[in-house]
Amino acid sequence: MRLWFRVPAAQRAAVTERAEPFVLAALFLAMRDRTDLVVHGEVSPSLLRNLDEFQTAWHCWLPDAYERVEIIADAEREVVGNNRPEHALVAFSGGVDSSFTVFRHRKRLAGRSQREVSAAIMVQGFDIPLNQPYIFQRSLNRAKEMLDSLDVELIPVGTNFRELGLDWRHCFAAAAASCLSLFQKGHDAGLIASGEPYSSLVLPWGSTPLTDHLLSSRSFEIVHDGAGFSRSEKVRVLAGWPEALRHLRVCWEGGQLDRNCGRCEKCIRTALNFRVNGMSLPESFQRDVTDAEIVRLRVSNRAQLSELKLILKAASEGSFSRESWAAALARCVRRNERRLKLDSVIRKLPVRKIAAAVPWRVRLFLSRYAEERAALPREKIFILKDDSETLGSLLERIRAVADSPSCKKIVASVERDKRKTIKKLGDMPADPSPLEATRYTTEAQALRGCATPSVGGRLLFAVASVLQPNWVIEIGTAHGYGALYIGSALRATSKGKLLTLAGMAVRVKLSRAAIRRFGLAEYVEVLDGDFRLTFNRALERAKPLDLVFFDGDKQPESTALQFAAALQAMERGGYLMFDDINFSDEMRRFWSDALELDRVSGAISFYDRWGLIRVKPSVHSAQVG
Repeated sequence: MRLWFRVPAAQRAAVTERAEPFVLAALFLAMRDRTDLVVHGEVSPSLLRNLDEFQTAWHCWLPDAYERVEIIADAEREVVGNNRPEHALVAFSGGVDSSFTVFRHRKRLAGRSQREVSAAIMVQGFDIPLNQPYIFQRSLNRAKEMLDSLDVELIPVGTNFRELGLDWRHCFAAAAASCLSLFQKGHDAGLIASGEPYSSLVLPWGSTPLTDHLLSSRSFEIVHDGAGFSRSEKVRVLAGWPEALRHLRVCWEGGQLDRNCGRCEKCIRTALNFRVNGMSLPESFQRDVTDAEIVRLRVSNRAQLSELKLILKAASEGSFSRESWAAALARCVRRNERRLKLDSVIRKLPVRKIAAAVPWRVRLFLSRYAEERAALPREKIFILKDDSETLGSLLERIRAVADSPSCKKIVASVERDKRKTIKKLGDMPADPSPLEATRYTTEAQALRGCATPSVGGRLLFAVASVLQPNWVIEIGTAHGYGALYIGSALRATSKGKLLTLAGMAVRVKLSRAAIRRFGLAEYVEVLDGDFRLTFNRALERAKPLDLVFFDGDKQPESTALQFAAALQAMERGGYLMFDDINFSDEMRRFWSDALELDRVSGAISFYDRWGLIRVKPSVHSAQVG
């Protein structure tokens, strides 16, 4: 894939024409794939020398994951005196570490380490994905209010770096350095805020004082800043910056990434940083944490555990040792310590050999049993836009229904029917598909590849159950399994009807047969024919139209026409659900453009695949009402 960076037009004249940003961004990819890095551009010899040592460090830490590679550039030339001396910029996320770095340098609290920080960059594509422009813009606005109070320029940057599929825990400093080095024309240094203090370094880790400086060249220095302070000490310093307390953003796991959810590991840990300083939780946090939440807190790596230990140590040395939350934190630390040790032992066991000894039918049964009964994953569900601030409660209701026994029972029943149908189909030739990505040799292969997966089925059932629509249109019946989920929800609420549009002869028969098997003929009707004709017929019948599920040909041109027609039909407002919002670059652009429309008042993305849009009533309808 092609790696790219995006900067505002006003900043493009200051962007370097040299290849250093791409070298830094692609280094971990080359080390992981064990291929030489060939650079078509000009690179500093001093950077290449430093990267040799950088690679050595990572190969020593993780020899099975990363190999030392050659970096071959078209030209090696050092550029000196091209920068404004003593002007630095900071990689800024709006969190505790980067806010501390900006504040202490602007307030001249850094002593001999003082840098003249004149700008900061905020990157879309790191903690806020590229498909969430509204969330990023809101975060950018809050960060700008923080930095304006210190007279620091904020520069937004976009990159698809995380789509390279690298381990973010290892490469995030290199990613930040690559974005910082874009602006080496006007700055002599880029600052990466330290996440771990010298007293509790965790190795290997993506950003450390041992390796961050090796991402530098003679003309542009990368500085690992603030390792002499714990996060609790940084929070104490930030008490003197009211704008930071008002807009601090540490969360990267919540449903809305422009704010702090108050429930994830980092939100709880940051709340404890404030508590151990005797400070009340700032307004950037909507809720405080309970002792029960502290006890249940689950860390995913040793770096997070080390942070909790530092907070516990500060609490025991201060006046909080007898507080109930300190006791809860002590229990949390002990429990996570045992769990991480157990995880390390399990990783060393010959799991494959043990699994191979279990009969495959037993393994298959256990995996299906676990999948059917698991809770709906909370990760990678994001509220992208919410003008009325009500989608949070809607999302919680959808999750509750998706985790209900009735929903899980429906999913298990549909999945069993799917497996039986695949066996019956045998080697039946597949219906010809207009899309190359969905062409299969046999219909059984098509059913495996195209049918709605169990997670998507739970979402469809939950959305239809919660919204309780009068009329639903599904564009793209395929084998009818999406219709089974929606129809089952309509039957459960004893309300509404689904018109599902099918365009392939064999699959029309299969879908109608599946609908009859599940006893849903009263709630689901299959319309056979060209989508351009059947969709218009469906719109004429489905009044008032409340929900449309787009799962058709995935072509942005036809999807855009159907989308516009659905908006026009939804005079009273409603909801539009999409499958495969990341099917192609064109579909991603269509999805992003759709969110900018005035009538779109809210949007949720599920697992980078499904999207739900809320449509406002039309102006005419509102005036009539």
